[in-house]
Amino acid sequence: MSLAIPSALPAKIAAHVESWCHENCESGLLLLGGSDEVLVHVAAWPKKKGIVRKRGKFAISGLALAQIFDWATERELVVRALIHSHGGRAFLSRVDLDYGFSVPAFISAIVPHYREPSSDITDWAWWEFDGEEWVNLDAPRLIDAPLTEVTFDEHGAM
Repeated sequence: MSLAIPSALPAKIAAHVESWCHENCESGLLLLGGSDEVLVHVAAWPKKKGIVRKRGKFAISGLALAQIFDWATERELVVRALIHSHGGRAFLSRVDLDYGFSVPAFISAIVPHYREPSSDITDWAWWEFDGEEWVNLDAPRLIDAPLTEVTFDEHGAM
């Protein structure tokens, strides 16, 4: 599946990733869009309650996920992708493979080198789950489109 994202999003993601580097930890976000649309136009930024950020691990609790999934459903959106950072190179770690969203058509991306993250999405690694395994995917197209942003955690989505 080919995705398109608003052109303002990569710089925001790189800034978010870098904002957590002083704690030497991974961070990330979810991307949402319509179920049949190519455009993924909603960035869901995790706050703190139920979010684990540490070296080698970025995790979102089931309750926090339920909050953003409910918010998305109410707006006829679906969670389409997870983007998170790594301290070093971009690869799907054992944790990513064992605990990631292994759902057909779901996309995962890694922003490498969280101390100095690039805002060039072609420097990131992208995969799509084909129902059996994660396959390499080209970076999304950047388009001039509005970006909607929401924050969420176990207390809800806003």
